[in-house]
Amino acid sequence: MKKTTTFISLLLTCTLLLSSTPLILGNTTFASASTGAANFLPNAYYAPPYGFDTANETALSLATAAYITSILSSRYPCYACYGASCTVPNYRTITSALQNYDKAVVFSKGHRTKDVLLGYTHTGLIASDHYTYPDGTVDYFGYFDYDIYGRTSSKNVVTFMWHCQTVDDYTPGASHFDVLGYAFSLPFAWTHNSNMPKYGTIGSQVYLGWKDKPNYTLPNGTSLTVGSPQYEWAIKNNNYMSCNFANVAASYWYYMNQGYTTTTALNQLSKDMYGSNINFASNTELYNWLVVYGNMDMGLPW
Repeated sequence: MKKTTTFISLLLTCTLLLSSTPLILGNTTFASASTGAANFLPNAYYAPPYGFDTANETALSLATAAYITSILSSRYPCYACYGASCTVPNYRTITSALQNYDKAVVFSKGHRTKDVLLGYTHTGLIASDHYTYPDGTVDYFGYFDYDIYGRTSSKNVVTFMWHCQTVDDYTPGASHFDVLGYAFSLPFAWTHNSNMPKYGTIGSQVYLGWKDKPNYTLPNGTSLTVGSPQYEWAIKNNNYMSCNFANVAASYWYYMNQGYTTTTALNQLSKDMYGSNINFASNTELYNWLVVYGNMDMGLPW
């Protein structure tokens, strides 16, 4: 895993020279006209006791986002939206723009909100301005068609939400509309697919997200339930002491870019981090914390 650890550390050195990155369209020299990508990083800051963010976490997040964007933009037109530019209006604009392509690939790293409406739980992504981009209900401005569901479709074929509890409230085969007709759950909002099996091998879409992990020991020794891991947290029982969760995000996209499927990418990064005889589903802290719905045998489209 030394290669992955090295590129993250080198990337961090370069990125710290930059201010908040504006909304940009990535290099399209080698991009296919049929697929568009987006990489969101609001970096909304929540320090203790309201969250686990540190200055190092935000810097490492920006470094990792830049690396992932470099991968995605080598294949597709890639909208990269970081820091102060990653507002709800820009989330909306980019999500809508991706529907101009035949297929869409999306990654987002940040925090989330939970709101209960008439007994149904709705999850939203927290933008840099601390407003929410909701799954399928009205946003804080009262607009229904500005939600995620209203701006996406089944064109979203590879979606990875690195926010807490981004697989919650999704049940394959069930309806994902509340009594008012609003869509709920992020897997459904992004994919419009109610039938993605958990860790499945069928279909034309794959969605990755996090569920709560009970009794997780924080770096300070406190044990509690956590959602998505912070990038700066160390991988436990790993082969390389310097390996952290930023390497999970970076390695996933690195291997996917090399032609791996979600299954083989997760297996390979697990071998890198936990040992050559370890697969994602065997003896890693990732399995059933990082949950995959849909077809894990899919690779990135061209």
